[in-house]
Amino acid sequence: ADSVSVLVLARFHFVLEDWASSTAKQKLREDYPTLRVVFSTVHAAKGKEADYVVVLGMEKGKFGFPSQRRGDRLLECLLPDAEPFRLAEERRLFYVALTRARQRVYLVYNPVVRSPFVHELTDPKSDYAVKTDEFQGPLVCSEIPHVACPKCRNGSLVPRSGEFGEFAGCSDYPRCDYHEMLCPECGSLLRSDSRVRRCTSETCDATIRICPKCGGSLVERSGPYGKFLGCSNYRQGAGYACRYKEKIAPARHTG
Repeated sequence: ADSVSVLVLARFHFVLEDWASSTAKQKLREDYPTLRVVFSTVHAAKGKEADYVVVLGMEKGKFGFPSQRRGDRLLECLLPDAEPFRLAEERRLFYVALTRARQRVYLVYNPVVRSPFVHELTDPKSDYAVKTDEFQGPLVCSEIPHVACPKCRNGSLVPRSGEFGEFAGCSDYPRCDYHEMLCPECGSLLRSDSRVRRCTSETCDATIRICPKCGGSLVERSGPYGKFLGCSNYRQGAGYACRYKEKIAPARHTG
């Protein structure tokens, strides 16, 4: 069979260490004898090409891609002024990575802390030809819709578990402790606008009103006088609990 070339790239060399060890390379040769796999940093990949490219470490952070590591201050003083376009140099590097493939590029990332470059590529409003459901199975993480944390604006909301069950929390926890409820209909993340939270699932049209007092979600509750809407941040006996509530208007019947 004809051999297929694969170029495995990363922003930093240490990201490749486990993948490019002698043991890992030997196993690749034994399991996939028709693959010609080369490991490289993106910087060193300029001018190289392969049938397929795999880019590792597509996450945000100091050593992610784009890298948020601060450069040498003395060296920065000697260099020309930074370009006004955000992450200009990192974007050029990412373009190098994307254009090394003759057939297809695969981006590998943790969906909880995925790179802002991945956000841009997978944005439903973008025109990029991106496929997010090519791989299936127990080892494949489900795609998590990007919902920016409304408190810190740096992290994104991810599903979590706690003392009171499932909830959505900021990916930058413990630096940001923001949390809110998940969709009561299907358990997906909710995306907020000015007055309501809408389910991010394409198969669910649930909407939840936002508490005007604390920003929580208004959910249906029952009390001595019947059903009412109460804030999801209410915890009986807790001093910080939000006690906002509204009456539920009775349904009108037409004859």
